[in-house]
Formats: sequence, structure tokens, C-alpha cells
Amino acid sequence: MKSFLLIVTLLVGSLSATAYAATYEGEGAVESADPLYARITIRHGNIKDFAGAGTTEFFVASPELLRNIARKDLIKFTVADDKGNVAVTAIEKTGVEPPAEPAKLGQIIQETLQVTGDVAKGITEPLPPAHEVVSAAAGATTDATGAVLEGAAPDAKSEF
Repeated sequence: MKSFLLIVTLLVGSLSATAYAATYEGEGAVESADPLYARITIRHGNIKDFAGAGTTEFFVASPELLRNIARKDLIKFTVADDKGNVAVTAIEKTGVEPPAEPAKLGQIIQETLQVTGDVAKGITEPLPPAHEVVSAAAGATTDATGAVLEGAAPDAKSEF
């Protein structure tokens, strides 16, 4: 009789322990599924009272949950948080994420030519001849020196 009561107490205790696990519902797209390590990475929307929108890697309660799940699958899932032990306990495939809209080839070529033209223009613009650059530098130096000498005392001019 005592063993029967012990078993009943253990069963009730285990049932009540699972009853305290909080569960949360979410929707998202599968980024990766790894049945070997019982993990799934999901790009999800806001999971009310659990997490904001983002990409999260979860453990799964059983690798069997990942049997028919692949990258880009749209899913609804349930996350259980049992005192910090978080795991996905249910997954329902709802569809497949549509492929991203491919860029238009003409637009890509036009943008590439525009950038290439801007670079080529910067490289091939005529450079001023070297004698003009040297003359301008010498003129600037003379102008600066002249301004300094104009304000000097007469004896400083004779020493210079």
C-alpha cells in the first residue's frame, strides 16, 4: 500500500511539475534544423510574453519534431519554459517561404555602368601640368613671405 501511495504521489508530482511549465505560441520561418543535436533556428515574429521578433536557436523536445522540417519552411510552434529549460514542444508546417524577388538584370547593369563611369571620370580627368602646380606653390610661398616681411622693422629687412 505504501508503494502504491508513493507511486501515486510521484505521478501527481510529475504531472503538477509539467503543469507549471509555461507555454508560448509563435510563428516564423526555419533558418536551420539539426535533428542530430535536436536544435532548430527560427526567424520569428513577436512571441507574446516570451520574446520579441528576431532569430532564435531553440532546443526541441524530440528530434522527431524535425522529421519533415527544412530550411525556409513556414511554421507555427510551441515553446515550453520549464523553470529555465526552454524547448520547442510542437511544430506545425504551414507553408514554404517564397523566394526573394530577383533583381532585374537591366537595373543591375545600369547601376554597374554608372559606378564604373564615375570611377573612370575621376581617374581620367586631365591633371594640371607640373609647371603650373610648381608655379602656384612658389607664388603662394612668396605671398606668405612678403606679408611677413612687410610688417618687420627696417633693420630686420636688411638682415634678411
